[in-house]
Amino acid sequence: MSSLEFMRHQIAALECWNSGKYRESATNYWLAFRGIPSYTHEARYHIFHGYTSTLRGDYVEPTDDDVKNMELIFRDKHEPRLFRLEAGYTLGVISYSRSERLKCQDFYHHAITIGEKQPKNSKEAKLEQKKMIFVSPETLEQTRKTMKELMDIVL
Repeated sequence: MSSLEFMRHQIAALECWNSGKYRESATNYWLAFRGIPSYTHEARYHIFHGYTSTLRGDYVEPTDDDVKNMELIFRDKHEPRLFRLEAGYTLGVISYSRSERLKCQDFYHHAITIGEKQPKNSKEAKLEQKKMIFVSPETLEQTRKTMKELMDIVL
């Protein structure tokens, strides 16, 4: 996907959200996320969080494809821990809303384990100091936080 397509999906996600088309917004967030060429792109978490927060809220009923998307990220050992943690948390919320309590418990437990691990090596530790865009849900202010700071928020 080109940078232009990634930006088109990102803008569409925001426009759909603002007009109350939450399903379309979630779809565009996912397409934008999948179109980012780098694991360390500064807006990657902001876009992924847009998708996951839509699935966790009362905006849409998560589909089986949404669950597959989250499982894809959650189980991908190449994904930074922040994204795996966020995906696990989201899978836990989805499982809870579907009255799958044991599955919910397993997702939460595994996500916490991922989030509490220490970086395996200096490359991973350095990656966790990378600043990502974060929009505060309370103030809607955009700031930059390290992946480690964002993991602490999710935990």
